[in-house]
Amino acid sequence: MLGQFRVKKGGTYTAIQSMYVKRGGTYKQTLGALVKGSGSYGSVAALNLNFLTGTLDPRITFSRADATTCASYYNAMGLLTQAAANVPRFDYDPITLQPKGLLIEESRTNLLTYSQDFSNAAWTKDTNVSNSSGTNTAPDGTLTANTISYSASTTGWRATFQATSQAVSTTYTVSLYAKKSASNFLFIRATAVAGNPYAWFNLATGTVGTVQSGITSTSITYAGSGWYRCSITFTTGPSIAVNRIDIGLTDADGGSTATLGASAFVWGAQLEAGAFATSYIPTTAAAVTRAADSANMTGTNFSSWFNASAGTLSTEWDVAALNQTTNPGIASIDDSTTSNRVLMFQPSNYVDCRVAFSGASSNPSNATTITANTTVKSAIAYAAGSAQMAVKGVTGTAGSPSGAFVPNRLAIGGGVSLGPLNGHIRRLAYYNTRLSDAQLQGITT
Repeated sequence: MLGQFRVKKGGTYTAIQSMYVKRGGTYKQTLGALVKGSGSYGSVAALNLNFLTGTLDPRITFSRADATTCASYYNAMGLLTQAAANVPRFDYDPITLQPKGLLIEESRTNLLTYSQDFSNAAWTKDTNVSNSSGTNTAPDGTLTANTISYSASTTGWRATFQATSQAVSTTYTVSLYAKKSASNFLFIRATAVAGNPYAWFNLATGTVGTVQSGITSTSITYAGSGWYRCSITFTTGPSIAVNRIDIGLTDADGGSTATLGASAFVWGAQLEAGAFATSYIPTTAAAVTRAADSANMTGTNFSSWFNASAGTLSTEWDVAALNQTTNPGIASIDDSTTSNRVLMFQPSNYVDCRVAFSGASSNPSNATTITANTTVKSAIAYAAGSAQMAVKGVTGTAGSPSGAFVPNRLAIGGGVSLGPLNGHIRRLAYYNTRLSDAQLQGITT
């Protein structure tokens, strides 16, 4: 790709971020650059936001009203760190160190106390088990990881547990950073579910082992330097006899015995209401809540580039989980009501949209499937009598909106009647024209 170029507008030169690159005899457009029209090079993005740079455009109003510093993300060095309240999080892959974009999440609460200190009395240790703190470098680069170790052979499974306050008939996710020491297998157990089910994790291979009935999903994700984040999701029963989270080690997958010398490093335990793990929320003596992220453009920061009669909104993003209980918003141009909106959201394993002009709706549709934690390109274009959406290079069924479109803001990673994305926004561009269906396919491929 060529570097930055300038075009002359009204006597001044305005920068545009990229031009065409020729690939295989055709000109391939990059998001937010020039788009090839019918036989001419026309549409330049009126708004071009690149969140992979690690900086926030000053026209964006960002907020996350945390009461304490608790919002985690991986920095450019691959270390888990926390951002202060109202500071955006530009997340990086801890292994490749490649930027992932602006992290947008819903509010969650870590219900486990002393999440990093398993030697604290909040964690009950079983006989022949000890928890020592400060024995290994944790994912945040500090010497705060703990060692769980067995001083005698045990056939009692559990090493340590914490009593919790889980509600009945509620979905929860437990997550924990763990690293192999002398033992390969770590388990997490949910006692608030009928049958007290277990899930085992192989810390030598980074794979999920045996999962007992009652645990609805599991995951294990590499976090670098031998650390894995292990998680289980479950729904509590209509009554709860024992309300706690158990953690322990075994000699084999699905086994019940830990021999003398069994050990592993642990850090960063989290219990949160929800069907998937969100970013780590550190705690000490009390539960801690991370507020929701919000990013918007309003006022002249919005009206300076917006065109009411026709436009195209293009995004590049990923989402942490499918089938979320609140429809996660990707991007929305709206007036904070359902009367005026052009938006994209992710209700399941596909991308959906809403188009409403002065209260009258006519929505395009697109059945192209997506997967979690994978970058997706999607775009929605509108004009009087014509609206279309493209996802991964595929267009869907068009809509035919009519009436006046009078929004007043751009919501990034959210929108009216939508929840936060629970994922990353990598790029966002707006063209103040209704791109053709072929152009929509091109910018989302």
